[in-house]
Amino acid sequence: MLVLKITAYAAMAVGAFGVIIVFCTHYNAFCLKRFGVELLTLPAFAGVGIAAIIFWEGVLYYSDALAKHENLSNGLALLGLGGVGLLFAFVVNIRLTNVFYGVVATLVQLVLGAFLAPFMIIGAIGAACESPKRYVEQQGCWDRGRRLGG
Repeated sequence: MLVLKITAYAAMAVGAFGVIIVFCTHYNAFCLKRFGVELLTLPAFAGVGIAAIIFWEGVLYYSDALAKHENLSNGLALLGLGGVGLLFAFVVNIRLTNVFYGVVATLVQLVLGAFLAPFMIIGAIGAACESPKRYVEQQGCWDRGRRLGG
C-alpha cells in the first residue's frame, strides 16, 4: 500500500510539473508575441527566488530576535534586502509588460522561484566546484607548476 501511495504522489508531482512547464511556455509565447519579452526564464526564477528566501530569512531572524529581546537589525536588514529584490522584480516585470501581466509573472516567479532557488544554488555550487575533466589534462600532484613534455 505504501508503494502505491509513493507512486501516486510521484505521478502527481510529475503531472503538476508538466502543467507548470506548459503554463510557463504558453505564457512566455503570449508575452513574446504581445510585448516582445519572455518573463518566465530561469534567471528570473533564480533572482526572485533568492530575494524571497532572503526576505523569509529576515522574517525568521526578526521574529526570533523579537522573542529573545535581542538586536533586531539583522532581521530588518534581511527584510529590507529581500523586499528591495522583490520590489525590483515587480517594477521590472510591470515596466516590460503592463500591470496585470507583470503582477501575474512576478507571482509565478515568486512561487516557483522560492521553491526552485535552493536547488539552483546547490547546482551552481556543484558546478563551480567540479572541474570539466574531459578538457583538463590529468596531472599528478608532483607535476603541478612544471611544463609537461618539456
